[in-house]
Amino acid sequence: MNLPKKTHYFFEKEEKTQYQTWLEGFEKKWSDWGNNYYKEYTNLPEGRYHFHVRAKNVYRKVSDENVYTFTIDPPVWRSWWAYLLYAIILIGIVYLLIRYRTKHLKEKHKELESIVSERTVQLSQRVEELAVINSVQEGLVRELDIQAIYDLVGNRIRDVFNSQVVMIATFDHAAGTEHFQYLIEKGQRSYPSPRSFDKLRELLIKTKQKIVINEDTRGAMKKFGSEVLPGTEMPKSMVFVPLTIGDKINSYISLQDIDKEHAFTESDIRLLETLANSMSVALENARLFEETKHLLAETEKGKKNVELLSEIGKQITASLDFETIFHKLYEHINQLADATIFGVGIYYPQQKQLEYKYAVENGKRYKPYTRDTTDKNQFPVWCIENRKPVFINDVKQEYSKYISKATIRYPAFLPVKNIIFFILTKPCSSFCPQCITAAVGFSKPVGAFPFAGS
Repeated sequence: MNLPKKTHYFFEKEEKTQYQTWLEGFEKKWSDWGNNYYKEYTNLPEGRYHFHVRAKNVYRKVSDENVYTFTIDPPVWRSWWAYLLYAIILIGIVYLLIRYRTKHLKEKHKELESIVSERTVQLSQRVEELAVINSVQEGLVRELDIQAIYDLVGNRIRDVFNSQVVMIATFDHAAGTEHFQYLIEKGQRSYPSPRSFDKLRELLIKTKQKIVINEDTRGAMKKFGSEVLPGTEMPKSMVFVPLTIGDKINSYISLQDIDKEHAFTESDIRLLETLANSMSVALENARLFEETKHLLAETEKGKKNVELLSEIGKQITASLDFETIFHKLYEHINQLADATIFGVGIYYPQQKQLEYKYAVENGKRYKPYTRDTTDKNQFPVWCIENRKPVFINDVKQEYSKYISKATIRYPAFLPVKNIIFFILTKPCSSFCPQCITAAVGFSKPVGAFPFAGS
Protein backbone atom coordinates (compact mmCIF):
# COMPACT_ATOMS: atom_id res chain seq x y z
CA MET A 1 0.00 0.00 0.00
CA ASN A 2 1.55 3.32 -1.08
CA LEU A 3 1.21 6.14 1.41
CA PRO A 4 -0.80 9.11 0.09
CA LYS A 5 1.29 12.12 -0.91
CA LYS A 6 -1.01 14.52 0.88
CA THR A 7 0.08 13.07 4.15
CA HIS A 8 3.18 15.30 4.18
CA TYR A 9 3.42 18.98 3.26
CA PHE A 10 7.08 19.66 3.44
CA PHE A 11 9.11 19.05 0.32
CA GLU A 12 12.63 19.90 1.58
CA LYS A 13 14.79 16.86 1.82
CA GLU A 14 11.80 14.68 1.05
CA GLU A 15 13.88 11.50 1.17
CA LYS A 16 14.33 12.13 4.91
CA THR A 17 10.62 12.33 5.57
CA GLN A 18 9.43 9.54 7.93
CA TYR A 19 6.06 7.85 8.13
CA GLN A 20 4.06 6.16 10.84
CA THR A 21 1.02 3.87 10.23
CA TRP A 22 -1.68 2.10 12.16
CA LEU A 23 -4.17 -0.33 10.66
CA GLU A 24 -7.12 -0.08 12.95
CA GLY A 25 -8.85 -3.41 13.25
CA PHE A 26 -5.65 -5.34 12.76
CA GLU A 27 -2.92 -3.53 14.81
CA LYS A 28 -3.17 -2.35 18.37
CA LYS A 29 -0.83 0.65 18.11
CA TRP A 30 1.07 2.87 15.73
CA SER A 31 4.09 1.50 13.97
CA ASP A 32 7.60 2.84 14.45
CA TRP A 33 8.70 5.78 12.30
CA GLY A 34 10.36 4.79 9.08
CA ASN A 35 11.37 6.07 5.63
CA ASN A 36 9.24 3.54 3.73
CA TYR A 37 6.52 5.30 1.86
CA TYR A 38 4.52 2.05 1.45
CA LYS A 39 3.04 -0.54 3.78
CA GLU A 40 2.33 -4.20 3.02
CA TYR A 41 -0.20 -6.43 4.73
CA THR A 42 -0.77 -10.11 3.90
CA ASN A 43 -3.43 -12.62 4.96
CA LEU A 44 -5.72 -9.97 6.36
CA PRO A 45 -8.94 -11.59 7.54
CA GLU A 46 -12.16 -10.30 6.06
CA GLY A 47 -13.66 -7.24 7.68
CA ARG A 48 -13.74 -3.44 7.71
CA TYR A 49 -10.41 -1.61 8.36
CA HIS A 50 -9.25 1.99 8.91
CA PHE A 51 -5.71 2.70 7.77
CA HIS A 52 -4.16 5.66 9.65
CA VAL A 53 -1.02 7.33 8.37
CA ARG A 54 1.02 10.47 9.32
CA ALA A 55 4.40 11.95 8.36
CA LYS A 56 7.28 13.71 10.11
CA ASN A 57 9.66 16.00 8.19
CA VAL A 58 13.31 16.59 8.69
CA TYR A 59 12.44 19.15 11.34
CA ARG A 60 10.43 16.61 13.26
CA LYS A 61 7.17 18.23 12.61
CA VAL A 62 4.30 15.70 12.53
CA SER A 63 1.52 16.14 10.07
CA ASP A 64 -2.13 15.49 10.60
CA GLU A 65 -3.09 11.86 10.15
CA ASN A 66 -4.87 10.67 7.11
CA VAL A 67 -7.42 7.82 7.29
CA TYR A 68 -8.27 5.41 4.55
CA THR A 69 -11.17 3.07 5.10
CA PHE A 70 -11.54 -0.17 3.18
CA THR A 71 -13.29 -3.56 3.45
CA ILE A 72 -11.89 -7.00 2.74
CA ASP A 73 -14.56 -9.43 1.64
CA PRO A 74 -14.35 -13.03 2.87
CA PRO A 75 -13.35 -15.77 0.43
CA VAL A 76 -16.07 -17.60 -1.44
CA TRP A 77 -16.05 -20.54 0.97
CA ARG A 78 -16.68 -18.15 3.87
CA SER A 79 -19.36 -16.01 2.27
CA TRP A 80 -22.87 -15.83 3.75
CA TRP A 81 -24.39 -17.80 0.95
CA ALA A 82 -21.61 -20.37 1.37
CA TYR A 83 -22.55 -20.68 5.05
CA LEU A 84 -26.18 -20.94 4.03
CA LEU A 85 -25.23 -23.74 1.66
CA TYR A 86 -23.22 -25.34 4.44
CA ALA A 87 -26.22 -25.12 6.73
CA ILE A 88 -28.48 -26.64 4.10
CA ILE A 89 -25.97 -29.43 3.49
CA LEU A 90 -25.63 -30.02 7.24
CA ILE A 91 -29.38 -30.11 7.67
CA GLY A 92 -29.60 -32.52 4.75
CA ILE A 93 -26.93 -34.75 6.27
CA VAL A 94 -28.68 -34.69 9.65
CA TYR A 95 -31.98 -35.47 7.93
CA LEU A 96 -30.44 -38.36 6.01
CA LEU A 97 -28.79 -39.66 9.17
CA ILE A 98 -32.07 -39.45 11.05
CA ARG A 99 -33.89 -41.13 8.18
CA TYR A 100 -31.26 -43.86 7.91
CA ARG A 101 -31.35 -44.39 11.64
CA THR A 102 -35.15 -44.46 11.63
CA LYS A 103 -35.15 -46.95 8.77
CA HIS A 104 -32.60 -49.07 10.58
CA LEU A 105 -34.65 -48.96 13.77
CA LYS A 106 -37.79 -49.89 11.84
CA GLU A 107 -35.99 -52.81 10.25
CA LYS A 108 -34.68 -53.83 13.64
CA HIS A 109 -38.17 -53.49 15.05
CA LYS A 110 -39.57 -55.67 12.28
CA GLU A 111 -36.82 -58.19 12.89
CA LEU A 112 -37.61 -58.21 16.60
CA GLU A 113 -41.31 -58.53 15.83
CA SER A 114 -40.51 -61.47 13.56
CA ILE A 115 -38.38 -63.07 16.26
CA VAL A 116 -41.05 -62.47 18.89
CA SER A 117 -43.70 -63.87 16.55
CA GLU A 118 -41.56 -66.89 15.79
CA ARG A 119 -40.82 -67.46 19.46
CA THR A 120 -44.51 -67.01 20.23
CA VAL A 121 -45.39 -69.63 17.63
CA GLN A 122 -42.70 -71.93 19.02
CA LEU A 123 -44.00 -71.36 22.54
CA SER A 124 -47.56 -71.98 21.36
CA GLN A 125 -46.45 -75.15 19.62
CA ARG A 126 -44.60 -76.22 22.73
CA VAL A 127 -47.70 -75.58 24.84
CA GLU A 128 -49.80 -77.61 22.40
CA GLU A 129 -47.15 -80.32 22.31
CA LEU A 130 -47.08 -80.48 26.11
CA ALA A 131 -50.89 -80.58 26.15
CA VAL A 132 -50.86 -83.68 23.95
CA ILE A 133 -48.08 -85.30 25.98
CA ASN A 134 -49.94 -84.44 29.17
CA SER A 135 -52.96 -86.22 27.72
CA VAL A 136 -50.89 -89.38 27.50
CA GLN A 137 -49.47 -88.84 30.99
CA GLU A 138 -52.97 -88.14 32.27
CA GLY A 139 -54.12 -91.44 30.85
CA LEU A 140 -51.24 -93.22 32.54
CA VAL A 141 -51.93 -91.55 35.88
CA ARG A 142 -55.62 -92.40 35.64
CA GLU A 143 -54.59 -95.94 34.67
CA LEU A 144 -56.61 -95.79 31.48
CA ASP A 145 -56.24 -98.57 28.95
CA ILE A 146 -54.24 -97.88 25.79
CA GLN A 147 -57.37 -97.29 23.69
CA ALA A 148 -58.58 -94.59 26.07
CA ILE A 149 -55.15 -92.92 25.76
CA TYR A 150 -55.39 -93.04 21.96
CA ASP A 151 -58.81 -91.39 22.26
CA LEU A 152 -57.40 -88.65 24.49
CA VAL A 153 -54.52 -87.97 22.11
CA GLY A 154 -56.73 -88.05 19.02
CA ASN A 155 -59.22 -85.61 20.51
CA ARG A 156 -56.41 -83.27 21.55
CA ILE A 157 -54.84 -83.31 18.06
CA ARG A 158 -58.24 -82.63 16.48
CA ASP A 159 -58.65 -79.58 18.74
CA VAL A 160 -55.12 -78.29 18.04
CA PHE A 161 -55.35 -78.51 14.25
CA ASN A 162 -59.13 -78.17 13.84
CA SER A 163 -58.80 -80.91 11.24
CA GLN A 164 -61.74 -82.64 9.58
CA VAL A 165 -60.03 -86.03 9.72
CA VAL A 166 -57.60 -87.30 12.36
CA MET A 167 -56.25 -90.84 12.18
CA ILE A 168 -53.91 -92.74 14.50
CA ALA A 169 -52.94 -96.22 13.34
CA THR A 170 -50.47 -98.84 14.55
CA PHE A 171 -48.51 -101.36 12.52
CA ASP A 172 -48.42 -105.10 13.03
CA HIS A 173 -45.19 -105.78 11.12
CA ALA A 174 -45.42 -109.56 11.57
CA ALA A 175 -48.88 -109.74 10.00
CA GLY A 176 -48.31 -106.83 7.59
CA THR A 177 -51.45 -105.04 8.74
CA GLU A 178 -52.38 -101.67 10.18
CA HIS A 179 -54.85 -101.25 13.02
CA PHE A 180 -56.87 -98.06 13.32
CA GLN A 181 -56.75 -96.97 16.94
CA TYR A 182 -58.44 -93.63 16.35
CA LEU A 183 -60.36 -92.27 13.35
CA ILE A 184 -62.69 -89.31 13.32
CA GLU A 185 -64.16 -87.60 10.25
CA LYS A 186 -66.23 -84.43 10.55
CA GLY A 187 -66.94 -85.19 14.19
CA GLN A 188 -68.01 -88.81 13.60
CA ARG A 189 -65.93 -91.66 15.03
CA SER A 190 -65.28 -94.70 12.84
CA TYR A 191 -63.89 -98.10 13.78
CA PRO A 192 -62.46 -99.71 10.62
CA SER A 193 -61.21 -103.27 10.63
CA PRO A 194 -57.48 -103.88 10.25
CA ARG A 195 -56.19 -104.02 6.69
CA SER A 196 -53.01 -104.99 4.88
CA PHE A 197 -50.26 -102.48 4.14
CA ASP A 198 -50.60 -100.56 0.89
CA LYS A 199 -47.65 -99.01 -0.93
CA LEU A 200 -48.09 -95.72 0.91
CA ARG A 201 -47.72 -97.40 4.30
CA GLU A 202 -44.78 -99.43 3.01
CA LEU A 203 -43.12 -96.19 1.83
CA LEU A 204 -43.80 -94.58 5.21
CA ILE A 205 -42.16 -97.51 7.00
CA LYS A 206 -39.22 -97.65 4.59
CA THR A 207 -38.32 -93.94 4.47
CA LYS A 208 -39.39 -93.01 8.02
CA GLN A 209 -40.29 -89.61 6.56
CA LYS A 210 -43.53 -87.67 6.40
CA ILE A 211 -45.73 -87.98 3.31
CA VAL A 212 -47.64 -84.87 2.21
CA ILE A 213 -50.28 -85.05 -0.55
CA ASN A 214 -51.85 -81.64 -1.08
CA GLU A 215 -53.42 -82.15 -4.50
CA ASP A 216 -54.65 -84.85 -6.88
CA THR A 217 -55.21 -87.23 -3.99
CA ARG A 218 -57.25 -89.55 -6.19
CA GLY A 219 -54.28 -90.02 -8.54
CA ALA A 220 -51.91 -90.43 -5.59
CA MET A 221 -54.09 -93.09 -3.97
CA LYS A 222 -54.32 -94.94 -7.26
CA LYS A 223 -50.52 -94.81 -7.56
CA PHE A 224 -50.07 -96.21 -4.03
CA GLY A 225 -52.85 -98.76 -4.38
CA SER A 226 -54.74 -97.14 -1.50
CA GLU A 227 -58.47 -97.27 -0.98
CA VAL A 228 -60.81 -95.02 0.94
CA LEU A 229 -61.85 -96.63 4.20
CA PRO A 230 -65.47 -97.86 4.26
CA GLY A 231 -67.88 -95.16 5.38
CA THR A 232 -65.42 -92.30 4.75
CA GLU A 233 -65.02 -89.71 1.97
CA MET A 234 -62.20 -89.08 -0.50
CA PRO A 235 -59.86 -86.46 1.02
CA LYS A 236 -58.33 -83.58 -0.97
CA SER A 237 -55.34 -83.04 1.34
CA MET A 238 -53.45 -85.65 3.36
CA VAL A 239 -50.46 -85.63 5.71
CA PHE A 240 -48.90 -88.78 7.16
CA VAL A 241 -46.27 -88.46 9.90
CA PRO A 242 -44.59 -91.58 11.34
CA LEU A 243 -44.10 -92.16 15.06
CA THR A 244 -40.59 -93.55 15.35
CA ILE A 245 -39.11 -95.52 18.22
CA GLY A 246 -35.38 -96.00 17.62
CA ASP A 247 -35.12 -97.10 14.00
CA LYS A 248 -38.57 -98.67 13.88
CA ILE A 249 -41.96 -97.20 13.03
CA ASN A 250 -44.79 -98.68 15.06
CA SER A 251 -47.53 -96.17 14.25
CA TYR A 252 -48.40 -92.95 12.44
CA ILE A 253 -50.66 -89.91 12.62
CA SER A 254 -52.61 -88.60 9.64
CA LEU A 255 -54.43 -85.30 9.15
CA GLN A 256 -56.80 -85.04 6.21
CA ASP A 257 -59.14 -82.45 4.73
CA ILE A 258 -62.10 -83.43 2.60
CA ASP A 259 -63.07 -80.01 1.21
CA LYS A 260 -59.90 -78.28 0.00
CA GLU A 261 -56.42 -78.85 -1.38
CA HIS A 262 -53.31 -77.44 0.32
CA ALA A 263 -55.23 -77.38 3.59
CA PHE A 264 -52.14 -77.82 5.76
CA THR A 265 -49.39 -75.20 6.01
CA GLU A 266 -45.71 -75.79 6.61
CA SER A 267 -46.28 -74.60 10.18
CA ASP A 268 -49.01 -77.23 10.66
CA ILE A 269 -46.75 -79.96 9.33
CA ARG A 270 -43.80 -78.86 11.51
CA LEU A 271 -46.02 -78.85 14.58
CA LEU A 272 -47.41 -82.29 13.72
CA GLU A 273 -43.86 -83.62 13.30
CA THR A 274 -42.86 -82.13 16.65
CA LEU A 275 -45.89 -83.71 18.31
CA ALA A 276 -45.13 -87.04 16.65
CA ASN A 277 -41.55 -87.02 17.92
CA SER A 278 -42.73 -86.39 21.47
CA MET A 279 -45.80 -88.63 21.32
CA SER A 280 -43.95 -91.65 19.97
CA VAL A 281 -42.08 -92.14 23.24
CA ALA A 282 -45.11 -91.34 25.39
CA LEU A 283 -47.41 -93.69 23.47
CA GLU A 284 -44.79 -96.43 23.46
CA ASN A 285 -44.47 -96.05 27.23
CA ALA A 286 -48.26 -96.23 27.50
CA ARG A 287 -48.32 -99.35 25.31
CA LEU A 288 -45.59 -101.01 27.38
CA PHE A 289 -47.43 -100.01 30.55
CA GLU A 290 -50.59 -101.61 29.16
CA GLU A 291 -48.68 -104.77 28.27
CA THR A 292 -47.18 -104.84 31.76
CA LYS A 293 -50.62 -104.50 33.32
CA HIS A 294 -51.91 -107.26 31.06
CA LEU A 295 -49.01 -109.55 31.97
CA LEU A 296 -49.53 -108.83 35.65
CA ALA A 297 -53.22 -109.61 35.28
CA GLU A 298 -52.38 -112.84 33.46
CA THR A 299 -49.86 -113.73 36.12
CA GLU A 300 -52.36 -113.04 38.86
CA LYS A 301 -55.03 -115.06 37.08
CA GLY A 302 -52.57 -117.86 36.46
CA LYS A 303 -51.70 -117.85 40.12
CA LYS A 304 -55.36 -118.13 41.05
CA ASN A 305 -55.79 -120.93 38.51
CA VAL A 306 -52.87 -122.82 40.00
CA GLU A 307 -54.42 -122.40 43.44
CA LEU A 308 -57.73 -123.60 42.04
CA LEU A 309 -56.09 -126.60 40.40
CA SER A 310 -54.39 -127.45 43.65
CA GLU A 311 -57.71 -127.28 45.43
CA ILE A 312 -59.32 -129.48 42.78
CA GLY A 313 -56.50 -132.00 43.12
CA LYS A 314 -57.00 -132.15 46.85
CA GLN A 315 -60.76 -132.63 46.55
CA ILE A 316 -60.76 -135.29 43.86
CA THR A 317 -57.90 -137.29 45.39
CA ALA A 318 -59.83 -137.30 48.65
CA SER A 319 -62.64 -139.28 47.04
CA LEU A 320 -62.88 -142.56 45.11
CA ASP A 321 -66.40 -141.95 43.89
CA PHE A 322 -66.63 -141.25 40.14
CA GLU A 323 -69.68 -139.01 40.42
CA THR A 324 -68.16 -136.96 43.20
CA ILE A 325 -64.90 -136.43 41.32
CA PHE A 326 -66.43 -135.28 38.07
CA HIS A 327 -69.06 -133.17 39.74
CA LYS A 328 -66.26 -131.34 41.51
CA LEU A 329 -64.45 -130.99 38.17
CA TYR A 330 -67.54 -129.47 36.59
CA GLU A 331 -68.00 -127.00 39.43
CA HIS A 332 -64.40 -125.80 39.29
CA ILE A 333 -63.98 -125.80 35.52
CA ASN A 334 -66.81 -123.30 35.22
CA GLN A 335 -64.90 -120.95 37.48
CA LEU A 336 -62.13 -120.96 34.86
CA ALA A 337 -63.92 -121.09 31.53
CA ASP A 338 -67.65 -120.65 32.09
CA ALA A 339 -68.18 -123.75 29.92
CA THR A 340 -71.48 -124.25 28.15
CA ILE A 341 -70.83 -127.97 27.80
CA PHE A 342 -68.60 -130.08 29.97
CA GLY A 343 -68.00 -133.78 29.56
CA VAL A 344 -65.59 -136.52 30.48
CA GLY A 345 -65.18 -139.65 28.41
CA ILE A 346 -63.40 -142.88 29.38
CA TYR A 347 -61.54 -144.64 26.59
CA TYR A 348 -61.71 -148.45 26.31
CA PRO A 349 -59.09 -149.46 23.74
CA GLN A 350 -60.15 -153.14 23.55
CA GLN A 351 -63.74 -152.24 22.75
CA LYS A 352 -62.61 -149.19 20.71
CA GLN A 353 -65.18 -147.08 22.46
CA LEU A 354 -65.44 -143.80 24.34
CA GLU A 355 -67.91 -143.88 27.21
CA TYR A 356 -69.18 -140.50 28.36
CA LYS A 357 -70.40 -141.17 31.88
CA TYR A 358 -70.55 -137.50 32.74
CA ALA A 359 -71.71 -134.77 30.34
CA VAL A 360 -73.44 -131.48 31.19
CA GLU A 361 -74.85 -128.74 28.94
CA ASN A 362 -76.03 -125.48 30.51
CA GLY A 363 -76.36 -127.27 33.87
CA LYS A 364 -78.45 -130.14 32.45
CA ARG A 365 -77.01 -133.64 32.87
CA TYR A 366 -76.93 -135.95 29.81
CA LYS A 367 -77.58 -139.64 30.03
CA PRO A 368 -74.38 -141.68 29.65
CA TYR A 369 -73.55 -142.59 26.02
CA THR A 370 -70.75 -144.15 23.98
CA ARG A 371 -68.89 -143.34 20.74
CA ASP A 372 -67.20 -145.71 18.33
CA THR A 373 -63.53 -144.73 17.96
CA THR A 374 -63.18 -146.49 14.61
CA ASP A 375 -64.78 -143.39 13.13
CA LYS A 376 -61.68 -141.26 12.64
CA ASN A 377 -63.67 -138.13 11.81
CA GLN A 378 -63.88 -137.16 15.49
CA PHE A 379 -61.77 -134.75 17.48
CA PRO A 380 -61.57 -137.09 20.52
CA VAL A 381 -60.25 -139.88 18.33
CA TRP A 382 -57.49 -137.63 16.91
CA CYS A 383 -56.68 -136.51 20.44
CA ILE A 384 -56.33 -140.12 21.65
CA GLU A 385 -54.28 -141.36 18.72
CA ASN A 386 -51.89 -138.39 18.68
CA ARG A 387 -51.71 -137.97 22.46
CA LYS A 388 -52.03 -134.20 21.96
CA PRO A 389 -54.68 -131.68 22.93
CA VAL A 390 -56.97 -130.13 20.37
CA PHE A 391 -57.69 -126.41 20.56
CA ILE A 392 -59.94 -124.86 17.96
CA ASN A 393 -61.44 -121.38 17.94
CA ASP A 394 -62.61 -121.32 14.32
CA VAL A 395 -63.82 -124.62 13.04
CA LYS A 396 -63.94 -123.49 9.41
CA GLN A 397 -60.28 -122.47 9.47
CA GLU A 398 -58.81 -125.12 11.78
CA TYR A 399 -60.81 -128.33 11.71
CA SER A 400 -58.91 -129.73 8.70
CA LYS A 401 -55.78 -130.01 10.83
CA TYR A 402 -57.51 -132.76 12.80
CA ILE A 403 -60.43 -134.22 10.87
CA SER A 404 -61.94 -134.11 7.41
CA LYS A 405 -65.38 -132.88 8.45
CA ALA A 406 -66.25 -130.45 11.21
CA THR A 407 -69.24 -131.30 13.37
CA ILE A 408 -68.78 -129.15 16.53
CA ARG A 409 -67.38 -125.75 17.31
CA TYR A 410 -64.75 -124.42 19.74
CA PRO A 411 -63.68 -127.65 21.43
CA ALA A 412 -60.59 -128.25 23.53
CA PHE A 413 -59.74 -131.94 23.95
CA LEU A 414 -57.02 -132.99 26.32
CA PRO A 415 -55.99 -136.66 26.75
CA VAL A 416 -55.44 -137.83 30.30
CA LYS A 417 -54.22 -141.43 30.07
CA ASN A 418 -57.50 -143.23 29.19
CA ILE A 419 -59.60 -140.14 29.74
CA ILE A 420 -60.40 -137.35 27.31
CA PHE A 421 -61.14 -134.07 28.98
CA PHE A 422 -62.82 -131.48 26.75
CA ILE A 423 -64.56 -128.11 26.94
CA LEU A 424 -66.95 -126.56 24.46
CA THR A 425 -67.18 -122.80 24.90
CA LYS A 426 -70.20 -120.65 24.31
CA PRO A 427 -70.98 -119.89 20.64
CA CYS A 428 -68.74 -117.31 18.91
CA SER A 429 -66.31 -117.03 21.82
CA SER A 430 -62.77 -118.29 22.18
CA PHE A 431 -60.48 -119.64 24.85
CA CYS A 432 -58.13 -117.29 26.58
CA PRO A 433 -54.60 -118.62 27.29
CA GLN A 434 -55.45 -119.05 30.96
CA CYS A 435 -58.38 -121.33 30.12
CA ILE A 436 -56.15 -123.53 27.95
CA THR A 437 -53.46 -123.68 30.63
CA ALA A 438 -56.00 -124.53 33.28
CA ALA A 439 -57.51 -127.26 31.12
CA VAL A 440 -54.09 -128.81 30.56
CA GLY A 441 -53.47 -128.59 34.29
CA PHE A 442 -56.55 -130.60 35.03
CA SER A 443 -55.18 -133.55 33.16
CA LYS A 444 -52.83 -134.50 35.99
CA PRO A 445 -55.24 -134.98 38.90
CA VAL A 446 -57.85 -136.64 36.68
CA GLY A 447 -55.41 -138.98 34.98
CA ALA A 448 -53.83 -139.91 38.29
CA PHE A 449 -57.06 -141.48 39.48
CA PRO A 450 -57.38 -145.22 38.50
CA PHE A 451 -60.65 -145.39 36.60
CA ALA A 452 -62.05 -148.60 35.25
CA GLY A 453 -60.79 -149.45 31.82
CA SER A 454 -57.55 -147.50 32.19
